[in-house]
This record gives sequence, C-alpha cells and structure tokens, in this order.
Amino acid sequence: MDVNKNNNPLVSVIMITYNQEKYIEKALRSVLAQRTTFDFEIVIADDASSDSTVEICKRISDEYPGKINLIARTENLGTSGNYIDAWGRCRGKYIAICEGDDWWLTTDKLAVQADYMETHPDCTVCFHRVANYYPAKHNWSLCGVPATCDFGLTELAKGNFITNLSVMYRALPVSSIPDWVKQTPLFDYAMHSLHAAGGKIHFIPSVMGVYRKHSYGIWSGNTLRARRLATKIRLLLFNHFQTTRPEAAKVFLDKYYENAIALGAALQRDGNEKELEDLIAEIKETGAQYGTPANETEIFNAIKAFSPAKETLKQRAKRYAFRTLTKILPVSLAAKF
Repeated sequence: MDVNKNNNPLVSVIMITYNQEKYIEKALRSVLAQRTTFDFEIVIADDASSDSTVEICKRISDEYPGKINLIARTENLGTSGNYIDAWGRCRGKYIAICEGDDWWLTTDKLAVQADYMETHPDCTVCFHRVANYYPAKHNWSLCGVPATCDFGLTELAKGNFITNLSVMYRALPVSSIPDWVKQTPLFDYAMHSLHAAGGKIHFIPSVMGVYRKHSYGIWSGNTLRARRLATKIRLLLFNHFQTTRPEAAKVFLDKYYENAIALGAALQRDGNEKELEDLIAEIKETGAQYGTPANETEIFNAIKAFSPAKETLKQRAKRYAFRTLTKILPVSLAAKF
C-alpha cells in the first residue's frame, strides 16, 4: 500500500479520555500493537482528568517518540468538544477511533480497514464486528451481523448500527463539521452520518475490538436521558440533510417522531408535566413546519397509546446464549459461532 506523498501518516487514531486510569493503558497498547506497512499516529485528547490518566499516557508516549500526540487539557471541554478538537489535530487521510476504556483485539485491524478504504474509493465509512464486555458481571456478548455488508445514509438513518471503536472514516476536514455536532453527546452517530453522506458504508465481519459497556453509559439505566438524546439527534440530522439528502432526511424525521412519542410516554409515566407540555409543542411545531401537522389531542393520544416493543422469547434466548457462550469461550473462538 502506498503511503501519503505528503509524509503525513496514512491513518490517525483518536483516543478521547477522561478519568480512565484503570483502562487507558490497555486501550493505548492495543493501538500501539497494530502491525502496518504505513505510518499511523495516535491523537490522545484528555479532557482535564483528575486521576492519573495523563501520567500513564505520558509514560507510554515516552516509550514511542513521535508516535503519540498527547493533548492534556486543563479545562474540560465536554466529550463532543474534546473529540472535535482532537479531530482538527489529525493529519491522516483516514481516521479511526478507540476511546480510552475500549480496546482492539487484533493487530491487523488498521491494516485491514485501511486496505479496504484504499482499494474502494467510493467507501467513506467502514466498520467491523465487536465484542461487548460487561464489567459489572464479567460476561460478554457479540454484536449482530447485518444481512448485507454495504449500506448508505438512508439505512443508517433507521438506526445507528456502528460501534464507535470499530469505525474508520475517509476523513472530512474539521471545517466541514457543523457546530451543532459539538452540542450533542451522540457525536458518533452524527459523524457516521456526515461521512456516509459522501459515499458507501462497508461492514467487515471480523471481531476486531471490544466495547466496554458500563452501567453508567448513555444507554444504561436512564431511560429518560436515552430518549431525550435519541429524539434530539434525529431532529438535528433531519435539519442538516433535509435539502441535500431528502430521502434520508425523511427517515430521520420519521425516527424523530417515533422517539419523541416514546419520550412523551416516559415523561407521562414519570409525571413530568412541564417537559411533556414542551415536547408536545415541539412535535406540533415540527409537524406544522415539515408537512405532517397534528394537533395536541392527536399527539397526546399517540403518547398514551405508546407501548414499547417487547423482546421475543427467541431474541432473548439468542442474546443470553451469546452471553453464556462468550463467558465460557475466548471471544476469538466464540466469534466463529
């Protein structure tokens, strides 16, 4: 594979971190273990950690002179702001992500993804299968396998099926990233979508990384927070793509309504009348503005009638089977089943 003619690394790896002294060395060494025929750099952006995360990163950085660009902030920017600032410091043609509490399993991950991107210039996003690790119970699961390996923005609009640690982008310049991306904790879905707008998404079925699923994550335990974020990001994505990619924007809008109704049901259940009233007003205003008008009574009736989809017995059995299997067998072996 040819390296960049401008002597920049072919790949930049962003690692955002905050108070991850327990995990950061494992994450960082899994990236440093990559075997490539091209240069790659690691951009570590620490968001003003109060523990020993920065000291660990400095120690490892000293072992690899010129390989790691460590940004040790003294003021907290927040997850999205920290990420976008790190993005602007990357020099690579491609950008990969490994957050400070995740890790990569194989030493050829970067090589496999970069080779695919180099030989498929129409691909702007590629990602791979991951193993999920649940530290609270010390067990595992595997993410699903899609029916096809190639997707577009419209498929991504139906739901975020890309785990951040698995992604490689054909890097957009930081100047083209909208300011609103810094305002949402779901910057990963935003970045997947912005890149997917320019080409194809490709899935690689090999298990090449581990996502550490904490009980305090965005999607764990706090239903209201998860619903709020899912609703907001889809409205932001709809607004961004409504003129340039109307077919995908329609899906984002449909998903906004679905999530807004689910959020309304959660607010009603919790007795949060003020936020529910504001949400109904937002749904009404959005509908009136974009050609799907509904009055307050219709919206409220939809919220009252909302019933979350239930997991089938077959789905539950499969999920627990994977967890049991990967608890007994090494992830690399379990991935073959």
